[in-house]
Amino acid sequence: MDRFMPFGKPDEVAKQAKWLCGNIGKDGGFILSTCNMLTNIIPTGNVYAMYGVK
Repeated sequence: MDRFMPFGKPDEVAKQAKWLCGNIGKDGGFILSTCNMLTNIIPTGNVYAMYGVK
């Protein structure tokens, strides 16, 4: 998600988040996050897209 959050479009962020949760997190133990903080370089729409908020 490192390049998707600041530079991707919301639909790309949502698609990547869904893929990560479905493939990496399918058996549990995966925490979807933006690493350690949200910075002002990350568009708000991308944050909402990552967490599935419309």
